[in-house]
Formats: sequence, C-alpha cells, structure tokens
Amino acid sequence: MRRRCLTGVFLILILTAFFTGCGTMKGIQDGPLWGEADVFDPADYPVLTLPADRPYRILVMADIQLKLNLFKNIRSFKAVRTLVEETDPDLILTVGDNTATLQSPRLTRKLISLMESFGIPWGVVLGNHDSEGPADRYWHGNRYEEAKNSLFSAGPANIHGVGNYLIQLADPEGTVQYGLVMMDSNVLRRYPEKKYYDFVYYDQMLWYRWVVEGLESEGGKPVPTMVFLHIPLPEYADAQTLLDNPEAASGPVFGVQREKVCAPLVNTGFFGVMKELESTTHVFAGHDHINSSSIPWEGIRLTYVLKTGPGSYHDGDLQGATLVTVGPGDFSVEVEHVFLE
Repeated sequence: MRRRCLTGVFLILILTAFFTGCGTMKGIQDGPLWGEADVFDPADYPVLTLPADRPYRILVMADIQLKLNLFKNIRSFKAVRTLVEETDPDLILTVGDNTATLQSPRLTRKLISLMESFGIPWGVVLGNHDSEGPADRYWHGNRYEEAKNSLFSAGPANIHGVGNYLIQLADPEGTVQYGLVMMDSNVLRRYPEKKYYDFVYYDQMLWYRWVVEGLESEGGKPVPTMVFLHIPLPEYADAQTLLDNPEAASGPVFGVQREKVCAPLVNTGFFGVMKELESTTHVFAGHDHINSSSIPWEGIRLTYVLKTGPGSYHDGDLQGATLVTVGPGDFSVEVEHVFLE
C-alpha cells in the first residue's frame, strides 16, 4: 500500500513538472515608454495595403482555447485551417484566449507555427486565459513578437496591458484608410463585490486617444478605426435591447444572445471616449462563447466574434469566425459570421 502511494505521488510530481515546465516562465517587458507629448509617427506601426480591385478580407477568430485535451486541440487546429481555406483572408486576427492551460507555452508555440504556415500577416490580442499556467503575459507577448509574419507588438511598457498596438490599412497610393487598434482588456481584478474581469484602464484610453488624434493629424482628416479586444465592454449589454427591437437600430442587427454579457463590473468610460472622438466604427470582442450578436449602438457596431475552438463550453452551431471585409474604392466595411459545419 505504501509503495502504491509513493508511486502515485511520484507520478503526480512528473506530471506537474511536465505541465508547468518546472517553474514560472517570465518574459521581457521591453516595449518603449510612451507619453502624451510624444509625436505620433506612423512609421512606428505596420502598414498593410488594400487592393484596388477587390475587397480586403480580415478573418477574426476568438477563444481558440487550446487546452489539455489532445483531441479537442486537433479539432481546433483543423478549424483554424478550414476557416482560412474557406475565406482566403488577407489578414488573420484573434481576439484572445488562444490558450487556456498549464501547457500554454507549448501550445502557444504550436499555434504560432500554424499561423506562420499560412504565409500572410496575422496578429492577436491576449485574453484573460492566455497567461494562465507557467508563462506570464510578457512571455506570450515575446513569442508573438518573434514570429516572422506576426504584427503583434507588446506596446508601451508604461501603460496597462500587453499588446496595445496599431495596424494601418492604406490604399495603393499609401493613404491610411483604416486603423486597427488592438487592445489588451487585461485579466482579473478585485472589486468590492467579488473578483471578476478587469477593464480597459485610463492610461490605455489616453494612448487610444493619442493614436486616433495622431492618425488624423498625419492624414489631415479623421481616419476611421476598428477596436479589437477580448472582454466585451459594458455597452454590449446595453445594445442587447435591440435584438428584440431591431427596427429601432440604425443598421442591420444579427446574431443571438445565449448568455449574459460578462463585461467588467465598472464602466471606465472607454466607449464614451470612442463616441467623443468619432473615429471608431466597429468594436470586436470574444470571451462570451455562446453570444454572436452584432449590433449598431450609438454609432458604433458592437460585434461578438464567433468562438473558434471546441475547448471550454460552446454551442456547436455558433462555432467559427467572423469575416470583416473592407470594400475597394469607398472602403465600406461589412461584417459576417463564418460558421463551421
């Protein structure tokens, strides 16, 4: 009996070492320091060229959630490949929770390898689960920054979050027509009521304002932007009223709402800043696995990106990705869900 117990303990130690990598893996916080007085330089951010004769396709995935289940991971990788093959995108983005496990370092590397195999630009924002396990948020950021085709940047080192950065979309003449603002919605915080999901901080909003105003001053006119983050803003809950009253909306309403909006308990006012600056036209979030609504709310379309991977809870009929299309000429934006069969 004693030998059996010792064998069990030994096995647990081996498995623990295997899953955790025998210690915490810390990344390097090597992003630049940022200040409001800094001069915005568009050369600091990648520029992708919009084709003149066809739509530009952005495939957005959410909550791939590679975990400890080998069979579900295989299905997740297959889902990513299938979605890329079906949509033939020009750019691939994910809005967080790419991994959610003690094995996240190994699985993050595998996901990077898969993304690189497509040979096209891609980028991510981090979700609340990505830095679970032995590797911290900076380690994940470092790995994404190292990949050849990745556009990820850890962003300013002196504001909250890892992965506040900008991707510019320019026409063939080089004029920036859209800014894709990638933002870290952070992880968890202690509220007076309970521990719950974190929010976008004031210093991040200052940086966002600086980016929007910098794009405008550089181009001599307002430049529309889209915001990509993981945890939905509190306004996603407000917008749900239009699901039952779509005729009151200023544009098409589609999708379903099968769980409550798991937004931060405190509204820090980020949506209000976006409204004030009149730049952001679309916000894309993940996090709530069985919501797929896309609703224009007070001038900004709030869209849930479809959950991509089978890891964690999900509804099979809501698995897939979201395709964002920027039209040639007028640079109009269309949003649609792409479902996995």
